[in-house]
Amino acid sequence: MGYNLSLLDHESEEVDVTSESIEKILEDCKQELGLSGKYNLPYIKPRVVSDLMTMGASYVPSGKSIHSSPIVSEHVLFHELIHYLMDEEGLLINELLNPDNSYLVDYLCAHLIDETIAELATSNVFPYGTENDLVYSQNPLTDEINRVQADYLEGKEDLQDEKLDEAILNLCPSPFNNVNYREAVRVVAINNAIKLRENELSSSDIVTKLRESRKESSEPHELYFKAIVDCLE
Repeated sequence: MGYNLSLLDHESEEVDVTSESIEKILEDCKQELGLSGKYNLPYIKPRVVSDLMTMGASYVPSGKSIHSSPIVSEHVLFHELIHYLMDEEGLLINELLNPDNSYLVDYLCAHLIDETIAELATSNVFPYGTENDLVYSQNPLTDEINRVQADYLEGKEDLQDEKLDEAILNLCPSPFNNVNYREAVRVVAINNAIKLRENELSSSDIVTKLRESRKESSEPHELYFKAIVDCLE
């Protein structure tokens, strides 16, 4: 596997993870997303060692909590607090999935929505060290996502794609815990964020688009293409 993500690390200082720092960063997140409501602070819990937490912190929706190392880069907290606010707004799409009637591609598209918005918001405040559109991978899932998106924008592709499902299934036995799945989502989310910024779309623009799309559909694969991919042209 090969990933060129090192050039796209966000530039930020390290901060102590305290209720005071969380409160300050949360206000910045609200401004970036165009939110004006009042929110409780998420709980802060010590980081639990996990291969799913490679950035020093993670938002855990079930406990409304940030699991974090005592000191992390500020952009990491910002990214996770974007997830928290989207959850509070009922717009963290991964949390809206119904396991009884969701397709594999719905899980993928839910993750892509959540991560694209978090990457866009974070990169607007903490720019990438070297910003370019040369993020690449040898991950077949990344290639398949990019193909489906390109075909869709050219009017060739249906939103549900059997080859995309096959690419996910090939990551078995646990595709959503597979490092290749997580890296594919991050690669695509970063590229989406770069393209949205090039198109001069703000984080609040995408949040508004997602709200509007949810009035028409509750299917994550439809929401992703309506709220995100349609804006990549």
